[in-house]
Amino acid sequence: MRNDIIELCLVQECTGCFACEFACKKAAIRREKNDEGFEYPKINHDVCVSCHACQKICPVLSPIAKFIEGDVYASWSKNENIRSKSSSGGMFSVFAEQILSEGGAVVGAQMDEDYYVRHIVICEQADLDKLRGSKYVQSIISHELYIEIQKRLHAGQKILFCGTPCQVAAIRKAFRNNQLLFTIDLVCHGVPSPDFFAGFMRRLKKRIPNMVSYQFRDYKNWLVCTNVNVNVNVNGQISTRYLYGEPTFYQDAFLKGYLHRENCYSCRYTTISRVGDITLADFWGIGKERPIDGNYKGGCSMMSVNSANGRDLLDIVKDKIFYEERDIQETINGGNEQLVSPTTRTIERDTFYKDANLLNYKKLIKKYNLKLRKKTTILQRIMKKIKSVLKYHTNEEKKEKNITYHNL
Repeated sequence: MRNDIIELCLVQECTGCFACEFACKKAAIRREKNDEGFEYPKINHDVCVSCHACQKICPVLSPIAKFIEGDVYASWSKNENIRSKSSSGGMFSVFAEQILSEGGAVVGAQMDEDYYVRHIVICEQADLDKLRGSKYVQSIISHELYIEIQKRLHAGQKILFCGTPCQVAAIRKAFRNNQLLFTIDLVCHGVPSPDFFAGFMRRLKKRIPNMVSYQFRDYKNWLVCTNVNVNVNVNGQISTRYLYGEPTFYQDAFLKGYLHRENCYSCRYTTISRVGDITLADFWGIGKERPIDGNYKGGCSMMSVNSANGRDLLDIVKDKIFYEERDIQETINGGNEQLVSPTTRTIERDTFYKDANLLNYKKLIKKYNLKLRKKTTILQRIMKKIKSVLKYHTNEEKKEKNITYHNL
């Protein structure tokens, strides 16, 4: 008879990384979903031998050491094709292409045909499109993925893992300080329920039967993060269609923090001391506090290089990117609050998922006062154009007056 009963971390602190499941050699840990669609580990105490391996690997019960404050840059890929396919400046793609060119593997998040986001392993550059782009939902990391990463590292293959900070912490705990492992953590706003998002997508598919993919961000307009769009198949031709009205409520619910996993509201990784070798985010606020020597409007990444591994990787790709050293406070002030504090838990979070199971979307949107993206009318577009022209001429007049003044 065992003298101790093993307990996992508190439910409200669990990130769902499932490193504990990977560490358990007796397969005593299984996954269970709660009513909101989030997965949590559950111990089968009839099988557990109280070895404590799950507790030792858990990044909550046994926190990993963070890197001290890194070197911060505004950055983007010089390859405009990469930049145009990316949510931000395309830096993930640059690092991923480098690892792949060396015969390594890249692990990142892909949206499946069933509309669940899962981490997968790729070894070919042709597969990189699967991992590009923002995905505002919790990604599932399977037990099989941990096993595959382990096998590849043991075989001497370089691995680049990209994910949320809690996922990166779990991967680093699982594989300790393996020098073949390179990690990129993302500045994370929080992760919504995979089940809720998949249900949302299934309804959207019924509404748009020819939809072939969904994009959380408008890659053509980096400065606007609320332009949700889908790719549709029209007579064999793939074209982009922006979403308006009811299908855009998910974005607002996410931005307001109504959808996050409970641990996100007390996230221990919302700090400038990071867990990844490199940290990436949108460089919100770039150019507002001081000018930048480059065209940032095509997409600009905040890149924090935090470790020796990260600096080595940057040194290899530096000729392929634009990068300029900046103060991290610039992007914190510009909107990256998750570098210093987690998303605030609102009272709406208490009831949102319960109501989502009971109400149709129209009633849900009304009850939670969710903003929907609206089409601009022809008159609004004309007025916007007039204002733009007037602003241009006003600026030109000011320039002319300044020139006249300096010539006196």
